[in-house]
Amino acid sequence: MLYKLLLTIHIIVCILLILVVLIQPGEDDMSLFGGGSTSSVFGTETQDVLTKFTATLGGIFLLTSFLLAVLKFQGMF
Repeated sequence: MLYKLLLTIHIIVCILLILVVLIQPGEDDMSLFGGGSTSSVFGTETQDVLTKFTATLGGIFLLTSFLLAVLKFQGMF
């Protein structure tokens, strides 16, 4: 039960992390879905919010990966 719940959370976080990274503008201010516009559709603070959200998702990804590995090692699934 715990393993399936943790695996579901892990998969959702993986998908969200991929989408957030693809949305972020690159160093040349070009993003995959945003093109080369100079103004952001989401506002001026978008890069800070996306960076914090990416870091949070990355932390959750690492935590769920670690917990899934521990559960598999202990044979609890």
